[in-house]
Amino acid sequence: TAVAVPRFRQAAFSVVVRVVQMSLSWAMRPLIGMVPGASVELPMSARAALLSAPNTLRPLPSSRYSWPSFRGFHATRFSSSSAPDSNGDSGRQGIRTDESRLLGTKDVGQGPASRAFYGASDRLGSKGTDAFAIAARLIAAAELAVSSLRVCAMWLLNGVRLALFAMLLLPPFLRIGLSYFRDPRVLRGIRFGPGPRSFCDIYCPSAALAAREGKQKPVPVVIAVMGGAWVIGHRAWNAQLGQRLMAAGVLVVAIDYRNFPFGKVPDMVDDLDQGMSWAFANVAAYGGDPANVVLTGQSAGAHLSSLLLLQRSLAECAGEAAGPPDDLEAARPSTGGGGGVANPRRPAVFSEEPSTSAWSLRDIRGYVGVSGPYDLPALGAHLETRGLGGALLRQMCPDGDVERFSPTLLLKSPEWEPRAAQRLPRMLLFHGAADKTVPAASSEEFAHALRGAGAPEAVADVRPLLAHAEVIIEGPMRGEDHQVQLLLPFLLGEAGCRVRLEAMPPLQPLYPKWIISVASRLMPF
Repeated sequence: TAVAVPRFRQAAFSVVVRVVQMSLSWAMRPLIGMVPGASVELPMSARAALLSAPNTLRPLPSSRYSWPSFRGFHATRFSSSSAPDSNGDSGRQGIRTDESRLLGTKDVGQGPASRAFYGASDRLGSKGTDAFAIAARLIAAAELAVSSLRVCAMWLLNGVRLALFAMLLLPPFLRIGLSYFRDPRVLRGIRFGPGPRSFCDIYCPSAALAAREGKQKPVPVVIAVMGGAWVIGHRAWNAQLGQRLMAAGVLVVAIDYRNFPFGKVPDMVDDLDQGMSWAFANVAAYGGDPANVVLTGQSAGAHLSSLLLLQRSLAECAGEAAGPPDDLEAARPSTGGGGGVANPRRPAVFSEEPSTSAWSLRDIRGYVGVSGPYDLPALGAHLETRGLGGALLRQMCPDGDVERFSPTLLLKSPEWEPRAAQRLPRMLLFHGAADKTVPAASSEEFAHALRGAGAPEAVADVRPLLAHAEVIIEGPMRGEDHQVQLLLPFLLGEAGCRVRLEAMPPLQPLYPKWIISVASRLMPF
């Protein structure tokens, strides 16, 4: 018994340690850009010290060392250019540079403890041997683990809150879903392209059916792009908006697009571009008026659809609306003194594939963006303050370049053609002042950048007490018509909008308002 008890304790401790290892591995995978097969070359003295440490986390003897606690996470192997010099400074700098590139955020070892060890190592130089650098690296790993666990805990907490939100509002969600699947006026899953998510839903009001038979003139059209944090979006999220606009006599085309990780931002914009082309080419066959179209997007959909508008304005300004991006680059005026183009880089929102779209900005009456994140670096910084991290934003942008895929920053970049803004339609950027996910400053700054770039009309409408998704989820459930009131003036004019709203039956609440209010408090976004 005296022998069995310590062995049992040792076995139990090993199991706990292994669970912690697996948990850290799971936590690190989605949060850090992994580099498979990479590792860090440590000095022999460091490996000897680590291998002699009496703990269950020591790595197996090897000429290459990888963090034992983080399965799947290895820093980049040092190149010859980052090998330690006579003072050991280049090697220590290589540690911080390579690991910082991996994380894509702050430098590794920027906590107070690891900063102190790095500083001591830099001051001592060769006299400090590798002890301080090793200690700083281990402490930096601990800081990284704590930070990553905090991010995971915050996402887990928000997931629980979102589940409770959905459970509280399950009855109205079921009613909306039943209407979506059983209403014969909703044409679901119409393919507009060859991609895996190249589908759209069409909400056809009775007036559009009559227009198809030639009994009345075509009806106005709204092209809607849903949100979903670029990850969980689906065209069905437009169901409440589509049902309400059908009551207003408006045809709705809800366009789908690839979500991350199955596509990155240029892929998503390409899907929307194809969907827009299909809509303008085919909407008349469903009773819609292709000369009276408004584009709207919410959250991630507002980000992507605004990028699409900027892309189209650049293409039209260059006179290559249907040509490939490389042709567009060649068409730009040269800077002189060498015959180079004004900007040798490919425009941020263009993909590698040639554009085949045939729609034009002059076909759009207006644009309504709702709760849009138009500045991704600012959004990433905001998410960091909320403990949510910004790794997703970097991963969904090619090369992690979030600046190139931010509409606000694109307007201020050398890639922007000043004359292009004049081609943009009227822009209305709607935002709730109580938005915790995307601050209202995102819409205000984008509107300011649009006006500064020469856009004909760009207005930011910030409403008090409204949260991020309240306009599209809780608001309509309470009987509020925010989006319809925003869209109809573009389609019918101010006077026509008032007449249409007065003729429409009032929107009835789907659920007791006090339950919706409780659910709104639980909503994490």
